[in-house]
Amino acid sequence: MKNRRIAITAFLLCACLLIGVGYAGLVDDLIVNSTVNLTADGASDEFSEDVYFTSADGTNCSAALDHTDSTKDTVLVTINDVVSGMAMKGDTASVTLNIKNDSSEKVSVSVKVPATDITYGTNSPFTVAMVGPAVEIASGATGTVTVSITLNSTITTDYIADDAFKLVLTAETVI
Repeated sequence: MKNRRIAITAFLLCACLLIGVGYAGLVDDLIVNSTVNLTADGASDEFSEDVYFTSADGTNCSAALDHTDSTKDTVLVTINDVVSGMAMKGDTASVTLNIKNDSSEKVSVSVKVPATDITYGTNSPFTVAMVGPAVEIASGATGTVTVSITLNSTITTDYIADDAFKLVLTAETVI
């Protein structure tokens, strides 16, 4: 009886060993080779499409999205005597800009260029600035930025300029 038990145990051990070797002989490695070519420009282009103006409302001026800009990154502001009544030093206008963030990242919108780099037309009497600190906009949300336009000197002669001022707002991902 004892020999029979040893024989059965030995047989089972040999069977397990043979089955293990049999499975090991049938292994096939599947290999995936890849090529990755990701550029910062590609991410920047996609991000640029995902953060855009949805509307612009002016106080003492008219403001509207530039419909010739398909990326919705440009707002046109018009200041004239009829709409703004701006003529005296210290008179102000403001533009409230609604910005949509469709990117997967939280963004911070602020003026990133120094005041000396904000471009003005010849002899522009305006100071243009973002009101308040940077505005953070969560992914999928809309945020509001206000820009103020202040007249630095009283208008004593006609002032006409198609590009009186340009203010660059920069949206950056929040890390």
